Amino acid sequence: GAILEAEGLSADDEAISVVAREAAGSMRDALTLLDQLVAISDERITADTVATTLGIAAREALYDVARAVLNGDGAGVVHAVDGLAEKSVDMPHFARQLLQLLRDLVVLKLDAGDPAEWVPEELEAAEALVADVDILELQRVFRATSLVMDEMAQSQNAKLMLEMGLVRVATRPPLRSVAELLARLDAVGGAGGSQ
Repeated sequence: GAILEAEGLSADDEAISVVAREAAGSMRDALTLLDQLVAISDERITADTVATTLGIAAREALYDVARAVLNGDGAGVVHAVDGLAEKSVDMPHFARQLLQLLRDLVVLKLDAGDPAEWVPEELEAAEALVADVDILELQRVFRATSLVMDEMAQSQNAKLMLEMGLVRVATRPPLRSVAELLARLDAVGGAGGSQ
């Protein structure tokens, strides 16, 4: 409150509580957030301003990471996770959001109803993400990301585990189709039988 008064700004209680929750007890994080909010607010910081500021940045980062993982872009993953660290994003919280997004992408790809309360731009972004990705590949990425979360829970360094875990998911070898594998097995079996 005193910081805001010094800036000639006021904030409603709800806005303050959202900042406190997002900063999770870290004064440095709270100040970083307040700096961002002061920059975009006129005189009064409201809960809506806070939610919008945090929400938009977080959603963009979420799609950046998901895109890098699905496109096999390991370097993109490293840059995106570094960006999160610079913004003091809570890594386990981000990983949970990423897993939820991957789940929603699977539901979208299956055309199994509206998987999330997406605004039109988000739905477009989500559809673009899954357009060229096979449903089995999406499921595989979901599963691999859930394993990364397990590793994060066991580690003292959540950022490191998230970064390297997602690089591993991004640089996975391509999934071969069942038909292709059967054809190869058949070829091997045929060659063996004719000798």
